[in-house]
Amino acid sequence: MKSKVFMWIIVLFAFGSAKAQVADDFLAKSLAENDISKELPPLSDLLVLAERNSPVVSQYDADVSISGRNVKSEKRNWMQYLSLQSDLRYGMFDNLVLSNSASVQNLANSTSNAVQTRYAVGVSLQLPLTAITDRRNNIKIAETEQEKAIQQRRAAVMDLRQQVITQYNEVIKDHRLMIVSNATLNSFNLQEVEAQKEFVNGKITIEELARLRQLQTKAQEDFENNQSAFQTAFLILQETVGIKLKLKE
Repeated sequence: MKSKVFMWIIVLFAFGSAKAQVADDFLAKSLAENDISKELPPLSDLLVLAERNSPVVSQYDADVSISGRNVKSEKRNWMQYLSLQSDLRYGMFDNLVLSNSASVQNLANSTSNAVQTRYAVGVSLQLPLTAITDRRNNIKIAETEQEKAIQQRRAAVMDLRQQVITQYNEVIKDHRLMIVSNATLNSFNLQEVEAQKEFVNGKITIEELARLRQLQTKAQEDFENNQSAFQTAFLILQETVGIKLKLKE
């Protein structure tokens, strides 16, 4: 009984070189007409979009910006010890008037009173020794933190690019598997129709028909799994690049 079942399966799969060639040509044509790589944006564009829309990269951009400002702050830190002082007074002031003919005896009489506004402006610098000795070290620390932030951003971009490349190829692979499994399922569906006719005419047994239907069911499961894998990979790629990708219906 098993030999007859396998013989029937072999006959169905090798129905003739002409039909096999037609099936191969149909599959090749289907793959060519449904090449999803022609519908997706170029990989280079997806890489740019992913970096532009990535919240992780944006976070590192902020860290780089903050660390750069810290460097500038450390370089200007000495200015906190610089102060500007001013004094403004208004009132009656005594003024000493000197002339070429004035003598020491007449000096007391050479004064005048007047209402005046007086002001003074000055700059002072009180710089602790620690500010001098630690300034270069503090700047170096700030610059190192900035370089660290830059390298962290670069590492995040590299990791993101690898993700996009992997996901892009995963979408193409899963789509091709879905096309192939769909063609296989269609082939089993046609074979099941022919086998049903053969069973009605008494040319094959119920066991042989059941075996073919098991293969048909397996092909259906494979197609649904591949379809689900493709849809998942496609949605993940969309989330990574940050835009909605449109495909032909």
